[in-house]
Amino acid sequence: MYFKIISVFLVLLIVLSACSGSGEDNKSSLDDVIQSMENQGLKILKFNPERGGTTFNKLNDIEAETYAIDTYGMGDVTDEADNKVNIDIMLLANVYIYVFNTEKERIEGFKDFHKISDQADFVFHPIVYESNNILVIHFQYPEEKSEYDNTIKQAIEEL
Repeated sequence: MYFKIISVFLVLLIVLSACSGSGEDNKSSLDDVIQSMENQGLKILKFNPERGGTTFNKLNDIEAETYAIDTYGMGDVTDEADNKVNIDIMLLANVYIYVFNTEKERIEGFKDFHKISDQADFVFHPIVYESNNILVIHFQYPEEKSEYDNTIKQAIEEL
């Protein structure tokens, strides 16, 4: 009798622990994010701010990977002199990618973002995208095509 009870208990324990998965399957990497953006047709360039970046460089102790949308490489900017402003815009970091260890840490990072943004006076308003352990902030410049936001959104949704 005791053997049956113990056997049933062990089977239940095994089944419950198998169902409680750790959520690691939903964890994405920086390479996953970049690949997803490229799959959507978005070209981005790694950008290292010279003066330490912005107040958004670190959220919940995770450093942002900073990128600029390569509008030149995508054919949205030409070499013409009258596009000097657009070329300068291309050189600015406007995409911040945070890769947290867990979804819970990403949620805490998003809370940090809100604490900072509630006190900020933005020239360019950020758009935030979240998926699993990934947080992406995109500052859309007035000269930038709004379709970039849709592209980023689709890329993050695919993760």
